[in-house]
Amino acid sequence: MRADNKRLKELNVEKHELLRSFEKHLIEEKDFNERLEKLEKEIRVEIDNEIIEMNKEKPITTKEEPKMAKEEKEVKKEENTKKRGKKEQADSYASIAAKVLLMKSIKTMDDAVAKVDELKPGMDKAKIKNRLNAVIYAVKKQKQERWKKYTWDKENFLLVEK
Repeated sequence: MRADNKRLKELNVEKHELLRSFEKHLIEEKDFNERLEKLEKEIRVEIDNEIIEMNKEKPITTKEEPKMAKEEKEVKKEENTKKRGKKEQADSYASIAAKVLLMKSIKTMDDAVAKVDELKPGMDKAKIKNRLNAVIYAVKKQKQERWKKYTWDKENFLLVEK
């Protein structure tokens, strides 16, 4: 309530005086009820007018606006945060496996294992096969950012760039 609404204050004082008069049995119940109802209606009208005046000064915010503001902050925060996780290394077995799976000449898992071993020797063939399967699985799941640029073509045993 704003301090400059004297009419609302006067109505509230009048209502309290009416209540005191009724408690002291100075007025009858019928008169009390009629005057109380009339005062409450006038008070409601004044309060509604006050709300309208307040809304002219400050725009009404809906329930959606705070949610939208929160979502905008989250999007900005995501844009500003650094990417997490390890950086992709060109000479890692996963990167080499991806390069091999991109080759159209590779038609089977055994060919892929042999090519990875040729490009970067030193790892057991079973582990290379596991690494190839892990790359294929990662591409299918599309969880990591680095694999989102690929799709897996099972029929042609081929990793395809989007």
